[in-house]
Amino acid sequence: MQRIFIVRQGDVVGTLPAVTPWLLKAVEWTGGRRTLDGIVRAILNGENQLWIGTDTEGVVKGAIVTKIEQHENFRMLHLLYGACEDNRLAEAEDELYKAYEAFARHNQCAGIETTGRPGWKKILGRHGYTIKSCVYEKRFEGA
Repeated sequence: MQRIFIVRQGDVVGTLPAVTPWLLKAVEWTGGRRTLDGIVRAILNGENQLWIGTDTEGVVKGAIVTKIEQHENFRMLHLLYGACEDNRLAEAEDELYKAYEAFARHNQCAGIETTGRPGWKKILGRHGYTIKSCVYEKRFEGA
């Protein structure tokens, strides 16, 4: 990816056709916790933010959804969902994490938080993230 940016609220609707495939891939990774409609609704109502990565021709190569979480004592930028073209994250990760940090600081967040599969430790560790907890789940049959 050559360019990473947050989509302005007024431009979200026009961007949806290009980002829908990436959002659908992110929906798959939620394990049934989220739907495309729910994610899009939260972006459209301003609850969540949409970020995209494009190539040099402006073709969307990935999408990320964030949310500013207001905790009791501070705010955190929460990285919620994301998907990109294979091997594109490595090309843009420095730019991406700098953009997250700048956005979080601009919005008076105390930091950035996320959950994800164990493999994210390798990437996130390079950007100063530490593991504070792991999320495991057990699915009951028929639930």
